[in-house]
Amino acid sequence: MNELERIWVSEDYKAKCEIAKANRASTTGGTQRKGGNISNTEHKKRLDEFIRRKVELSSEGGSPSVQSNQEEFNIWLDVIGGKNKKGRIYGFGSETDDDICMQRSSPSINSTSINTNIETELCTRITKFTQEIQQIRQEHQEMRQNYNKIMFALE
Repeated sequence: MNELERIWVSEDYKAKCEIAKANRASTTGGTQRKGGNISNTEHKKRLDEFIRRKVELSSEGGSPSVQSNQEEFNIWLDVIGGKNKKGRIYGFGSETDDDICMQRSSPSINSTSINTNIETELCTRITKFTQEIQQIRQEHQEMRQNYNKIMFALE
């Protein structure tokens, strides 16, 4: 038996193969562990929740660009569940000193393009909502004109 065959029949290798097989057969979709200590699925859920909350905040308090960096940081901190047991904040890497976190323009998501994704998502939604508002205004104006024509005809 050659070296590879000895490895392939070992109990340790077979156990690793079973674990890998179970990971590949997972129903959560995609690779299980590529986003640090959380799965890609969990990371996507967090990002979706972060975007949803930012959109909610912008609809309550005006333009997203007016939101303070502290509000954005607080949303992110809330979405990820705060600091972990080592005192770190997911997305900040080793820069978890409170002073650094509070002074940053946003979470260290700058290094991962999350900010760009959020801006793109928000701009897309704002554009969509603006178009819908313009369409509603146009329909309202047409209805008003039809109403006036009917009222004029009745007089």
